[in-house]
Amino acid sequence: MKLGIIGGMGPLATAELFKRIVNKSDVQIDQQHLNILIDNNTAIPDRTAYVLDKGPDPTFELIKTARRLEEMESTFLAMPCNTAHVFYEEVQSKVNIPIINMVDETCKYISSLFARGTKVGILATDGTIASKVYHDALKSHGHIPLSLDKDCQQYIMDIIYSIKAGKAPISRQHFDNCTNLLIRQGAKPIILGCTELSILKEHFKLSNPFIDPLDILTRSILKHAKIKEK
Repeated sequence: MKLGIIGGMGPLATAELFKRIVNKSDVQIDQQHLNILIDNNTAIPDRTAYVLDKGPDPTFELIKTARRLEEMESTFLAMPCNTAHVFYEEVQSKVNIPIINMVDETCKYISSLFARGTKVGILATDGTIASKVYHDALKSHGHIPLSLDKDCQQYIMDIIYSIKAGKAPISRQHFDNCTNLLIRQGAKPIILGCTELSILKEHFKLSNPFIDPLDILTRSILKHAKIKEK
């Protein structure tokens, strides 16, 4: 079993997935860990910019990276970027090995915990929100997606791109104010629908009601590789 990670979206999130896979693997020696190839392709254009008609199409670089990892004998792939799942079907169609769908796995996980009709908050990039990749997936599982208002959405975008720039967010109170708006609308779980927000989870020590797709992707990878999780 060999995992190929379509990385570079951003590099810190790519490194975080690798770290979580290693830390969550219940193994005794080096040789029991999963063999992992990482293509940290920082040439992949910004996904949100493309969705909003403000930048080039990332599909070519995503496919090139997936094919390169396949040629290097990866047996399955993962993309630690929520917005990149807008392009999931097209990329999957161009390779002969499976790509774990982080968005779908997250919605399956939510369905295992909550009844149909549950309201689910979404924190994500403008591209993920505009594309409705989580909205559509949640609806297909019978749930009701909730988004932020314009001001709070801009705050979340500022957080995401500050983390990409290597800066630590400082306003926990503003974050709480925005997420509390979702909770008051009836959101039970809230998806941290950007891998930079997965990093924020560690910084702010977030727990319930937040659901971290990067954690779910990690579990799905270990399950696919038949490696016991700690």
